[in-house]
Amino acid sequence: MAVVPNDRGRAKMGKKKKTKIEGDEVVSYIMKVIITIYAYILVVSTGLFYHDKYFDIGDFKYEMFFKITIVMLIFAAITGVILLIMSRKKLSFKQLPDKLSTLDLFVIGYACLALSSYFLSSYPQDALYGYNGWKMGLISQLMFVAIYFLVSRFWMDSWMPDFLVMLFGSSAFVFLFAILHRFMIDPLALYEGVDSKYYIEFLTTIGQATWYSSFLCIVLPIGVVVLWKAEKKWVKICMTIYCFLGFSTLVTQNSDSAFIALATLMFVLFCFSFDSNKDMLRFLLIVILCIGSMRIMGILQLLFPGQAVELDTISVVCSQNVIMWPVLLIVILLYFYLRNREKKQMMDVGKVIWLKRTALIALPTGLILIFLLIYLNTNQLLPPALAFLNKIPYLYFDEGWGNTRGGIWMYSAKMFSEFPLKEKLFGVGPDSFAAYTYEFYKKEAESTWGSILTN
Repeated sequence: MAVVPNDRGRAKMGKKKKTKIEGDEVVSYIMKVIITIYAYILVVSTGLFYHDKYFDIGDFKYEMFFKITIVMLIFAAITGVILLIMSRKKLSFKQLPDKLSTLDLFVIGYACLALSSYFLSSYPQDALYGYNGWKMGLISQLMFVAIYFLVSRFWMDSWMPDFLVMLFGSSAFVFLFAILHRFMIDPLALYEGVDSKYYIEFLTTIGQATWYSSFLCIVLPIGVVVLWKAEKKWVKICMTIYCFLGFSTLVTQNSDSAFIALATLMFVLFCFSFDSNKDMLRFLLIVILCIGSMRIMGILQLLFPGQAVELDTISVVCSQNVIMWPVLLIVILLYFYLRNREKKQMMDVGKVIWLKRTALIALPTGLILIFLLIYLNTNQLLPPALAFLNKIPYLYFDEGWGNTRGGIWMYSAKMFSEFPLKEKLFGVGPDSFAAYTYEFYKKEAESTWGSILTN
């Protein structure tokens, strides 16, 4: 016998329990929106926006960053005060130390050191804003600290996929422009008015080549890891294209330090790939994509020698030297061999974990041996049979080592050794390297480098 509820019963059944939203939760959500939108704007504007081509690109990008950040900090400060007032009853300062991570403590410590360095500096005006053209003084340092804490506390996790799309989308265009520039294709006319001898020093919408190298070494590893862990087919396709552009521009951007970053990325990825067979197979595919991308650039360089910009040794070896073909072939054969064993359920990377342990031992050992080799070679302590090592620039340390970085480090070490205890502990102030140099070593710096040595 069916039971029909009366009208009162229907009314009770139709009611839904309402969830009460606290006022501080609404304000907290607004704060999250502010911080996340700021991050969106920053990743797109930093990579793509420029002004007056390469003649004003550094100053413009900093001013853009500064103004965007100031606006964000003003809105965040107002919202933060309201949030503190509305949630004051829930706050417990006794629990504050428990909510600080180890990384938080390091960032707080960094802020304290930056403040101490500024207040103890003999160059307070220089230390406050930083050297003209760099602007890495106290204000910028404290901005970085504020950004860290705001993003770490109020990042909108649910918006991460959209953020990554914007990050990868904008940086993919930057990568593409960089590749075109290395073949003398300039769709944005950025080289107009620039002497051709300086083309190698500037590329894409980032500007100076070392700035671009830093940009590349930050965003490309994120894309590589996303590709390594991607499950959806469309994500794999998009990230494969992205990483192809990234590896292609890495081999053509002409900065040796980028190859060190690439080697570090591959080493870390290799170690983590022992977690599963799938991870190891994907790692090998990424290695194939990396070497293959570089070889494609090499083929284009050989096909269009008049268009390709002349690059340094490491870039030429990776893109054009025939020795990389057998390396690529070996990795391809290894991938298909392991994939076949995986299909037959005969593969278990856990059984060869000794390879990972061997790599973890070999890396520091190799670095120590390289430093020892540089020391012995520089001091001419190697046997005559190894005299050919003098022809390898990186194995002989002098003032010209690493594009004159050797001379800069030697000067910096000499300068530091002369510091009194206060300066040894706290420095001469944020971004005040130039101020100190040109008070005490102006003639030496100008005669050695011919220009201002900023850092």
